[in-house]
Amino acid sequence: MLAALAGRATPGEEWIANDTWHRRVVLDGAEGSVAVNHLPDRNSVLVTIRFPCVKALPGIVARVRRVFDLGADIATIDSHLARDPGLAPLIARRPGLRAPGDWEREAVTTTFPDDAPRQWRPWNAYAMQHLRMATHGQA
Repeated sequence: MLAALAGRATPGEEWIANDTWHRRVVLDGAEGSVAVNHLPDRNSVLVTIRFPCVKALPGIVARVRRVFDLGADIATIDSHLARDPGLAPLIARRPGLRAPGDWEREAVTTTFPDDAPRQWRPWNAYAMQHLRMATHGQA
């Protein structure tokens, strides 16, 4: 996830340091920050939000959830995609791989190949993420 986020980070807005994703937050003229650490031994993330207006917290939390795909039912997605013989070994290699979302937009428009197998639907974004990771040789 961090490699995918680093590859598309907006300079001055997002960065990765010490295995932590950082984001500068500006809302309604107020500034703050978000930091997210993966806690693999607890199967969770640690989110630190520093922002001067507590009323903004639900919106910031929603954005973090979207960026890190925290609302996805990964077990269902993996079991569905693992039925595809081409994806099964990739999913076995990286179980629980998530598709990073966008900070600004709820719906990310992603173009999928016209020849994407029908059985990947509605999980195309996850299938494509597995293929990207395999192509780039990332762990």
